[in-house]
Amino acid sequence: MAQPVPANVEKLLHDLRAKEPYIRKTAAEELGKLSTADERVLSALNNVITTDDNKYVKRAAADTYFVLTGKRSPEEIIEQKSIDAEVPHQQQTATLADKVRRNQRLIIALAVIVIGIWLLIIFTRPEINTSAGALVITKARFTDRVPPDCTSSSPTCSTAQPGYRILIVWMKPKGGDNEPTIPRGVYVVADNGAQAEWFHQQTNVSPPWAFLAFAVQDSDRNFKLVLPDNSSVNLNPMLYLIP
Repeated sequence: MAQPVPANVEKLLHDLRAKEPYIRKTAAEELGKLSTADERVLSALNNVITTDDNKYVKRAAADTYFVLTGKRSPEEIIEQKSIDAEVPHQQQTATLADKVRRNQRLIIALAVIVIGIWLLIIFTRPEINTSAGALVITKARFTDRVPPDCTSSSPTCSTAQPGYRILIVWMKPKGGDNEPTIPRGVYVVADNGAQAEWFHQQTNVSPPWAFLAFAVQDSDRNFKLVLPDNSSVNLNPMLYLIP
């Protein structure tokens, strides 16, 4: 049978259930000064730690429990573990949010770079002046067959021989809807001096464009498009990036 506690302790235990938070907090602090580690006292302090809605009262009860026993309340330990478990989650959430924000800035930066490169390509596309008007080189592509994406079984499909690849150069009339006119004798020349004349031409009327196909060696690099008796242009690397 539990021993009765002194009257002053009984009053403080009663005050732990008072309506006013300051009374409950004072009672918890006074219990620590009395050094009465009675089972009823410890149980009451545990109950305050668990159920009280005032954080200052809960803190006072936890401190008194530690003073009386030299260790933390079981309820406080459970609560602290819950808090400790929540902190990494909050940190993880914050870290994830930071990553999203950083990625947004990275995506925006990449988009600006891509748009800048695209505009640079558009506004620096080379032009060829011919007797029939100016032609704008719109893009260039290496492939192993022509027309592009044709099937080797088709009678109109030409495939590159071993050691060769096909360079296709697209162009369109500058500032007009007229059908592009390609001068005779057009060829490409690589930086090593190797030359190749076009062997396939395709023209479209609406919208107007044309392309020439050249069979070049795999080792040839840095091509220039040459039109005899007209201007010539370098096929800059940007042209190969245009889809």
